[in-house]
Amino acid sequence: MAENSQNLKISPFIGGEDYRMSNEIWTKWIDKLELELRFVEITDLKKKKDALLVYGGKEIRKLENNSTDQETGDRYEKLKAKLTEHFATKKNIYYNRYIFLKMRPEHGESTGSYAARLREKTVGCDFHNDNERILEHLIQTSENEELIWKVIYKKLDLPQTLAAMQLIEDTSRQVKEMSQGGEIAKFNRQGDTSGLKRHSGN
Repeated sequence: MAENSQNLKISPFIGGEDYRMSNEIWTKWIDKLELELRFVEITDLKKKKDALLVYGGKEIRKLENNSTDQETGDRYEKLKAKLTEHFATKKNIYYNRYIFLKMRPEHGESTGSYAARLREKTVGCDFHNDNERILEHLIQTSENEELIWKVIYKKLDLPQTLAAMQLIEDTSRQVKEMSQGGEIAKFNRQGDTSGLKRHSGN
């Protein structure tokens, strides 16, 4: 198949109103462009860059025109990397932190599972220390007084806190299971006794 950018069906890139939307739109758009470039077998780097500029629309061309970098090496990959960095989620640092701070534990969720969800939300927050921020948010949003006491008074770090809470939660679950098992056994014994009494009464 001849290298012909006229075969591309992709619509021009149009960014969102904020950085978060623009990043999502850019990621999907560049993936679609590269898929079409592979489909029509456009491999020449200059043609790939031209396709990026033509189909990228005014916003992409404006960013390219404002660039002061000299064109050396793979010009297409260099431009793509520059644009990806421009639309990167690190531009959304305050939004990402806002989402992180809104996180709350779900009903019945273990501390380890909650901490794992918090860690996922640290991406793009650019915290100085992810573990410290996760631990701070754990004790600020947890209703588990034992957890709060252990962290504050024993000065536990995040790994120590998660290990301690897993032990506590495992023990609590085992005690509950044993208690439920005892209630079932008691009920069965009562049933057996009732049956014996009815039998002896006859």
